Amino acid sequence: GKELPIKIKGHAGAVTSLAFNRDGNWLASASKDRTVKIWDVITGMEVRTLKSSSKEDAADVSGVSFSPDGARIAWADRNGMVRIFDAAKGDELRIIQAHTDGATFVTYSPTGGIIASAGQDGKIVLWDADKGELPLLTCKGHGAGIMGISFSRDGNRIASASKDGTVKLWDARSGQELQTFRGHDDLVTSVSFSPDGTRVASASLDKTLKVWNAATAEDLKVFKGQHTKAVAAVAYSSDGTNLYSRDETGRVAVWNAQTQTLTQLKDIKAADFGATRASLSPDRKKIAVPFANWFYVVDLQVTKPVAEYRESMSRIKPWWHAERAEQFDKDKKPFAAAFHWAVLVRAEPATQKHREHFDKACGQLAAWEVANLRRVAGLSAEKK
Repeated sequence: GKELPIKIKGHAGAVTSLAFNRDGNWLASASKDRTVKIWDVITGMEVRTLKSSSKEDAADVSGVSFSPDGARIAWADRNGMVRIFDAAKGDELRIIQAHTDGATFVTYSPTGGIIASAGQDGKIVLWDADKGELPLLTCKGHGAGIMGISFSRDGNRIASASKDGTVKLWDARSGQELQTFRGHDDLVTSVSFSPDGTRVASASLDKTLKVWNAATAEDLKVFKGQHTKAVAAVAYSSDGTNLYSRDETGRVAVWNAQTQTLTQLKDIKAADFGATRASLSPDRKKIAVPFANWFYVVDLQVTKPVAEYRESMSRIKPWWHAERAEQFDKDKKPFAAAFHWAVLVRAEPATQKHREHFDKACGQLAAWEVANLRRVAGLSAEKK
């Protein structure tokens, strides 16, 4: 049967964009409530909330991106601003007036030295990630707003998806337009470079995915038949063998990129998701899908939901869980603390301190929560 994903809720407005950090253990969510929240993917608990330093110029947040090292978060908002934050402390470090109309998308280059923003003004603007208020260069050529952008792995090219129905390829060093890909019958919602940089995948409201030759703009493949609504997101696997797509109904499809055959299909039972962005974890094992003012995290690799936390005990890092547990204890977040103590009880059952902290945290929780956490800890559901 189909599994239920994790459901994470906390925003007061619709979630517009999601981004994993490099390790895949944190997820940032952008929202129309004018904030970005950072979440612990394993527990589903909120780590912190990022807000504009000025209420006067705060606006709906439309895009979010972690820097490659995870130390910074950049967001794009409907006022055309790009804001940069310290991910660990939540401090706002820098504000850039990036676009004359709303900013729709933001991403770091693979090296982290450049931030690229896209907007309703049809432009892509590249910025020095650390300093300067003036753009490094601007890519102009689309006839309508840009829905998404993707860097090639070497950072030298950018692909863009636009409401004008085209995909364009740009030289990230000069801003020169290299190619225009035409063939979709409706606006293009998402774009992704293959890891080797030879192909570009695009998704569209026309219910299809297309794969293009990045050098010649030739339409190589069309993926269709599984999505009955607009396709809102597309991404390549890290090795280029698979393509992942998500449509407005919440259907997530995994395709063999070479044969065009469907290898996996997941239907998330919820109402219409709309054309908002999904995000794949760096290892391509999880996908985060926004819906209204919450979002789901779905495990694409195993038959159990991520919420059941079936990670191999051989890969657990006790020091990391201990740090998280102690911090959640200090922050008075008993469920999150108990979860990490439960993992430690299971990994190191002989350590009495873990069990004492676990029992203390559980004392503040409902019986059904305790029963589930005891299973995580490898204990019987009911305390004897």
